[in-house]
Amino acid sequence: GRVYLNSEYDTLVVDTVAVTGFHGSGHALFRMDPVNGYMDWLRVDGYPHSGASLFTPQQLYLDNSGNSYVACGYGDMAIFGTDTILSSYAGGFLAEYDSDGMLQWVRNFVATGSAGFASLCGSSDGGLKVVGYVNGAATWDGISFSTNSMHLLVASFSSTGQCEGVESEVGPSTGRSITQAQDG
Repeated sequence: GRVYLNSEYDTLVVDTVAVTGFHGSGHALFRMDPVNGYMDWLRVDGYPHSGASLFTPQQLYLDNSGNSYVACGYGDMAIFGTDTILSSYAGGFLAEYDSDGMLQWVRNFVATGSAGFASLCGSSDGGLKVVGYVNGAATWDGISFSTNSMHLLVASFSSTGQCEGVESEVGPSTGRSITQAQDG
């Protein structure tokens, strides 16, 4: 879920794990031992979120192998370990973590106006489906599209974060959640 610290001098403590040097809003992933409830690991990333990230209701998908996928919006910058992603106003990102909480990849998706991802789910083909909003022109992995106002965004991605399809012609709106129907 989302976490926020006022200052880089603040400390986030969950169970016996402490995180320092974090400032602003980001997300935290953690795994607890199912038997004793102790913290196995804690990972804080994506800070300093701002703007678009504030409307995010559900942003985590866990696959059958224990890999975690996070989709979210961010303001002009978000930091993931040694990786920094940038946007002129607001962008969306996808990130994958392995079952030990190690970042595998993070992909940045921006438009000339703004973009933000609000929710994701897994799909029957092993990929990911994302919902959110987009405003302006964009080309994501060779797929070009354009809107003249904030439009609902529904996009398909491979399990490695490659954009495979975008629907943005839905009209002025934004998406809040997505789930796969039983028929796929």
